[in-house]
Amino acid sequence: MGLWIFDTGVDVIFIIDIVLGFFTTYFNTGSGDEIWSPKHIAKRYLIESFLIDFLSTLPVALGPMVEVATSSDPVKRAVLGRLVGILGMFKIVRVRRISKMISNLNQSQELKAQLKRLNTIFILFIYVHALACILWYFFKQESVWVPPLDFMYVVTDLFKADQTILH
Repeated sequence: MGLWIFDTGVDVIFIIDIVLGFFTTYFNTGSGDEIWSPKHIAKRYLIESFLIDFLSTLPVALGPMVEVATSSDPVKRAVLGRLVGILGMFKIVRVRRISKMISNLNQSQELKAQLKRLNTIFILFIYVHALACILWYFFKQESVWVPPLDFMYVVTDLFKADQTILH
């Protein structure tokens, strides 16, 4: 239940980010002017990054619909549930913008350096988490995972994938 609340909270933050994307000014690279026109801002946002933002936020809207639409067929529900989860992976692409936002801050170089370090640590945590999820998926395919350093002459169920791969 707590994980669902956290996941929904993250999705709500990304929905707010989409709304703010339509109101965030930008600098014209040709003239160097800051563009304030809502029409130009919306057009640029729709062309450049709206699709990825929308796809990454789609799971919050699709989740309940998938459960209701496929509640009679558990196989369809599982497949569509995984598809919705994969669409959520687009959130990682959105995180790449943090570095660009830090560079554009109107703050001291020291503060920007500290924020960039924190951003690097955050991205490392995301990569480690993603790798752990991939390992967990592959190890979960087998019923028992025996690492190379397991006991040679003793049969044991100590190293089961669902008990040892924690992230």
